[in-house]
Amino acid sequence: MAILCEQYGVLFLAVPRTASTALIEHVFAGRLGGRQIPAEDICASDGRVLCPAKHSTLRELIEHGVIAPNQAARLRIVAGVRNPLDSLVSLYEKQRGRYQELLDSRDTSWVSRIPDSDRLAKIASQGGFTQWLLRTWRPRQVLTALLRKKPDALLHQRFLSDATDVLRFEQLQSDLGMLLNSLDLPAAWANVPRLNPTRERRVEEFAAYYNALSHRLVVNAYHGSFVRFGYSTSRERYRGTT
Repeated sequence: MAILCEQYGVLFLAVPRTASTALIEHVFAGRLGGRQIPAEDICASDGRVLCPAKHSTLRELIEHGVIAPNQAARLRIVAGVRNPLDSLVSLYEKQRGRYQELLDSRDTSWVSRIPDSDRLAKIASQGGFTQWLLRTWRPRQVLTALLRKKPDALLHQRFLSDATDVLRFEQLQSDLGMLLNSLDLPAAWANVPRLNPTRERRVEEFAAYYNALSHRLVVNAYHGSFVRFGYSTSRERYRGTT
């Protein structure tokens, strides 16, 4: 999903697990009057989703005629980010909890449209976090992450490569307040409640999910996220809500 706020020259890209639902409801659509683009999935003749309504990138929006390149060039592209060590634990918890629940009930929501959603939920429910990483990442990705850090690699790079402004999940109110201030809008609008928290549990100690192997994999695979957005790579303590 993307929200186009034409009056303010802003395009907000909804990045998974970065409080995008709350940001859309309370700020970009709710306060700035933005509209969702595309309004529904754009699909190929064989049913494949080419440009999703839920999480679309700028490249997908341009390639499929939702927004013109010259218009995109004039916009501030806003996207959320989150510490990869935190974000991947959140994904793991969602796949072994909420995904499985929706699939078991034969729900026809967005989960059923995720490729291999049955397999991903099954893997998450059958083992611990490190096993889940090893079984869901491609073998080449695992090997590369074991051998070296990727200094330019970002988690959710396809969203963030075009972003002019980022909102860090861990200091959302501060980053959003600065964005609103630059648009001459009230900083008080940055007080956004969290929506859609993972229901399975509140996570206070992310170190409990990681061993030396899984920590090395995540830090090396997405090293660019830690460097560019100032995230700690420490295994000692991670705070947040999945």
